[in-house]
Amino acid sequence: MQNTENFLDKDFDSNCEKAAKALAEADVFLLFTGAGFSADSGLAVYADVARVPAYQARGLDYADICRPDLLSDNPELFYGFWGQCFNDYRDTQPHEGYSILHQWKQDKKTAATGTVAKAISAGIARKVEERRPFDEEIVMRYAPYMVPPSASPAGAFFSFTSNVDSHFHDVFEAQEIHECHGNIESWQCSDPYCPAGVFRAPLKYSFQVSTETMLAPRIASNHNPTKNSAAAQATTTSEDGVAHIGQTGGSRRTQPLKNMPPPKEPNNWCTPAVTPTGTDKKEEIVSSNWPQCRFCQKYARPAVLMFQDSRWKRDIAQGERWSLWKEAVLDLCHERKNNKPLKVCILEIGCGLNVPTCRDESQSMVRDVTSKGGEVVLVRINPSPEESPGTEEDVRPCLIPIVSRGLRAIKKIDELYRAL
Repeated sequence: MQNTENFLDKDFDSNCEKAAKALAEADVFLLFTGAGFSADSGLAVYADVARVPAYQARGLDYADICRPDLLSDNPELFYGFWGQCFNDYRDTQPHEGYSILHQWKQDKKTAATGTVAKAISAGIARKVEERRPFDEEIVMRYAPYMVPPSASPAGAFFSFTSNVDSHFHDVFEAQEIHECHGNIESWQCSDPYCPAGVFRAPLKYSFQVSTETMLAPRIASNHNPTKNSAAAQATTTSEDGVAHIGQTGGSRRTQPLKNMPPPKEPNNWCTPAVTPTGTDKKEEIVSSNWPQCRFCQKYARPAVLMFQDSRWKRDIAQGERWSLWKEAVLDLCHERKNNKPLKVCILEIGCGLNVPTCRDESQSMVRDVTSKGGEVVLVRINPSPEESPGTEEDVRPCLIPIVSRGLRAIKKIDELYRAL
């Protein structure tokens, strides 16, 4: 049984070696990621928001800003927060860990375990044919894009993330991703009764936000003088010197949303022309900086789960794909329990206890695989040693804890994995 009560960074090399071995031997690779994984790209985590001077001056933290009612209370602040997140996510290149994870996924698809990948895909296809979940009207309406019928179901890999930056769509296929809290690329009408559903943001769009005040004015000017020049005044930096707000510091995103299918309803996002008060000159007519729903003209909001949020329209189709994949894996565990047990490696990166959705789901999957006769290893990568003692008692025998930031651990595991 793995002792998780008193482990130190001295165990880093040995636990990475155990993780590499578990990954190499696994038939199935399941990935869970939280905010700590995005942090290696230079993006903000929850605590960073409270350290931004503009928010500090107002006495605001993440929970105060990340709530739907802020749109009606203070739309400048609402669109300033989400607009800056949108810009930062769009402008930032996913770190190299994404490519490493993609290669591990490809190994499971093409190696001898490829037969497992085919069996899982076939199991999903049978369930879809029997249940027809994607034919339901509400599933279709809340889907910002449609996975083409020609696309194969996910195989021996799946990614479950609470991150809303959509960076996984640059690397993995849409049918392999479940964003349990939504993503910044998907938007909805702020009116929960509007029938517009969920729609994609345009690829060529950015918000205008003052990084001094973190406010987004309703009327967008023809230029954005504050986006870069004032960034240093509003950014926060982690101990490694990577900037988080307004100036990510990395290279620009090279293949944004490469694998996200085209929008199902491309015209539902609207930024109407606005004439500033006191002028009727044509050259003064500019676009609104606050997007609206084209269907009813009310303001749009990200289709992201916020605090105190009863109005979120989740991508039901994405959730269905995750459920179908999980069922197919567990079915295979049951089929093989008396012969050659299915081996599952779960890698959990940067999933803390503040928003424990990924942590809870990964531990639940450990129990499910075990109960169905499979063999499972949970590799938990987190820089905070206190995170692992939160592990449920029945999960601990399967746990390999690695005290580290995600990218550092992934690179070390990959080095050892390639040497096996």
